[in-house]
Amino acid sequence: LPLRVRNRELGALALASTLPGAYPSGEPERLASVAALVAVAIDTVRQRERADAESRQLAQERDRCRLLLEINNAVVTTLDFTTLLQVVSSCVQRAVPHDAASLALHDPAHRRFRVVALDDHANRLLLGAELLVPEAGSRFGCVLETARPLIRRRIDPAEFASDPWVARLVGSGFVSSCSVPLSSHGRIVGVLSLGGRSEAMFSEDGAELLGEVGQQLAIA
Repeated sequence: LPLRVRNRELGALALASTLPGAYPSGEPERLASVAALVAVAIDTVRQRERADAESRQLAQERDRCRLLLEINNAVVTTLDFTTLLQVVSSCVQRAVPHDAASLALHDPAHRRFRVVALDDHANRLLLGAELLVPEAGSRFGCVLETARPLIRRRIDPAEFASDPWVARLVGSGFVSSCSVPLSSHGRIVGVLSLGGRSEAMFSEDGAELLGEVGQQLAIA
């Protein structure tokens, strides 16, 4: 029996029986009424699911705009990188859970990056003295070369064996990471990174949002 609502085909309802003569004459007409009710119920559920999906999408967009506005305010009012990164990390945590965040600025003259701020929620990853990371063979250098987010659901120390920052991350118990470029006027001025102590903490959607955050940070 067809399941039809307002001339839209939703599917079919099939019945079967092991008993001979289970469906006497006139039964199809009665079952057609049942099929009509089933079709209405299915259509109602689908409409509710679409409405719920649209509501979730609107809520996510609202939260994204609110997050970016908070970060924009922090960029305008905060004068030092450490405080700025702490605010950014706290805002981003709601949408992209992470265990640490870092900010590295590019030094094109010396072909290296300088890690200028760190926010480690567990206070295990201490920045200490200035940390310089070369472009060549480093995670930051990969982001600079591709101008795209770099997601590692599980960090492989051998991938960037000469990167002192990756070595420090792995040594402090970090397992996954996400890094995005800070682009200003077509030039990458730095890299914003998040680290996680669990595998696969970062997704493409999270990286996309972090990229938008990076664009705002680039003007700082």
